[in-house]
Amino acid sequence: MRNASLFARYEWHYAIATHLVDGDSNAWFCRIANAADQPLAIVPAYTASIYLESFGQLRCLSLGWDAQLVLFDFPLAPDASASAVGATMMQAFHAHPYPWQAICWGRAMADSNIARIARTLDKRVTSVTVGAPSNTFYTGQADAAKGLEVFRVKSKNLRYRLGLHNRRLQELGHVAVRTARESGDIAGFYAEFLRIEASGWKGEAGTRTALAFLPAQAAFFRSLLDVHTPDFETDIDLLCCGETAIAAQLVIRVAGWEYPYKIGYEESFAKHIPGQILLEKAVERAKSSPHIHRFSLILDLDWHHRWRPTVEPTVEVTIFRSVRRRLLAGLRQRASQQVRKLRARKPPAERTAPALIAPQ
Repeated sequence: MRNASLFARYEWHYAIATHLVDGDSNAWFCRIANAADQPLAIVPAYTASIYLESFGQLRCLSLGWDAQLVLFDFPLAPDASASAVGATMMQAFHAHPYPWQAICWGRAMADSNIARIARTLDKRVTSVTVGAPSNTFYTGQADAAKGLEVFRVKSKNLRYRLGLHNRRLQELGHVAVRTARESGDIAGFYAEFLRIEASGWKGEAGTRTALAFLPAQAAFFRSLLDVHTPDFETDIDLLCCGETAIAAQLVIRVAGWEYPYKIGYEESFAKHIPGQILLEKAVERAKSSPHIHRFSLILDLDWHHRWRPTVEPTVEVTIFRSVRRRLLAGLRQRASQQVRKLRARKPPAERTAPALIAPQ
């Protein structure tokens, strides 16, 4: 499905199945077809023990469970009946050999296939909650024609800072963005990306969450870089000051969207905000492309708000195996909410004033 979003693409799900399924999980795929055996949907089902509020750890079927996976979806034919696909899927999952207690679909765009299917399922067992928003810049002229505002840096303070640090970096050396595809050196650029990402707080002296310390996750992104076609483009941007790379990001372009999925900067250049300078240059490049109409930041991070992006809603879906379990979840959630409200109303405990000792 060439016009599908990144998270509903075969290439994305193949990389997940190949690299991000650990030894404690099994991978299953529910293929749903029409009478002519033409596929209508393919729904991954990874077994996992997942913590759900009010329940603790439950045996679940998920679309993947890794910190690198921040948005989810699955392939669904545009003309497929969402209700028919949803009913067939649930019938298949109820016959699944794994004794699952819930199906957990993580954060997904509100217009995703996940949301489309979830809206048709039995509301007695299906919970659809609001997820953390996704931040987007509109970059295409087609969007302007629809009345959508094409991105520009609105904050005067941010414009000033970007301009100031651009000039200061230019004093140190020529500043330019170089790409792996233009250079023809994918392996070299990826190695440089890994080095840069690990140079800061994610590195050896910090959280050790950079890809350089996560072999399976590093292989996941490397496999995506190995897949590069006209309708599934992957690349690496390096922001260079002279001959030194000071910021880097992995880029995926699918169906008119550009995703800077990972970004890092050289810690020794942190005062010059190289990551944000690279972001600005990447967005301006996207605006000049006739093929890109949205630039997705994917996450909802604090520093994104300075750029004043368009905030797009997301959902999270949980489908319980039984009505009883769903009702129990609702009761426990409401009880927890009431407890929090009562605690918020409770006046602060009176404090005993310190005794005053009269001078002798």
